[in-house]
Amino acid sequence: MKLRVSIGTAGLLRLSHCRSSAPQTAGYIMVGERCTRNCSFCAQAKGCTTGDGSLLSRIIWPAFEEETVVQRIADARREGLLKRLCLQGVGGTGSFERIIRVLSNIKRLSDVPVSVSCRCAHLGQIGELLEHGANKACVALDAACKTVYEATKGKGWNRGLQLLSQSAARFPGRITTHLIIGMGETEEEAIRMIQTLDTLGVTVGLFAFTPVEGTAMEQVSPPSVGAYRRVQIARHLIANKRTTADRCTFRKGKLVGFGIGEEETADVLEGSDAFQTSGCPGCNRPFYTERPGGVLYNFPRPLQRDEFQLAIKESRYGS
Repeated sequence: MKLRVSIGTAGLLRLSHCRSSAPQTAGYIMVGERCTRNCSFCAQAKGCTTGDGSLLSRIIWPAFEEETVVQRIADARREGLLKRLCLQGVGGTGSFERIIRVLSNIKRLSDVPVSVSCRCAHLGQIGELLEHGANKACVALDAACKTVYEATKGKGWNRGLQLLSQSAARFPGRITTHLIIGMGETEEEAIRMIQTLDTLGVTVGLFAFTPVEGTAMEQVSPPSVGAYRRVQIARHLIANKRTTADRCTFRKGKLVGFGIGEEETADVLEGSDAFQTSGCPGCNRPFYTERPGGVLYNFPRPLQRDEFQLAIKESRYGS
């Protein structure tokens, strides 16, 4: 069996000569190809009209023999190159069983912390992932509100929220989710969902929507950098218990106040990782939703002083 490996991970594991300008701290592995679902934003959707299954988001995922990949993961971990591994399951017949098998093979050779994002039907499957060595289990909402979920993913919003709630209660500190910003939700809807998830104890990883050729949303624009920065700041403040969504102020769905003073906000943000990749510890996803040389929605490293000041400027309410 072959596994698909993000092009940056292929370089990190010495499976190819690819090198990134931003050092990668986690490895990303895709198990399976071509999903049975038809999410409007996803290059792996069954309705995607381009590609050979080697794309996810804007990243190319070349295929390598599983045995080689698993051994290279162990080698990279032993050499101190990997802080985390992320297994991304592509939904289809037998997909959960494949994830369990690959996860078990990896854990037999390495102590690398593993996050798993795959479609789980019930709480028992979340438990199986953790029992077989997953450090974190992700139930990916992707959409920040029910309206956008149903428009982009179809049915399942209530089931997803219920599974997140049950999982977070049963396995505290080990459940994560993804939210893709820029698919039609308002800033208020995104921030209120972040608050709901934080209250449940679910770790939130933010992604910026990336239009991919061949998907139903290929003509939809990415989010404005201003909107994304405001959501990043709100997520950081909420996660650090410095504000709540109810304390924030919104005008026609746009955030216009964080519920604390500007001086306090500046103090909390100073030297923080608010604009860096969010989600599991050790995950930095360089250029997953960005093009080198373009806007960095999620910085894969600590910001330089001028970058930090620009990010603050971009977050101003008028942008």
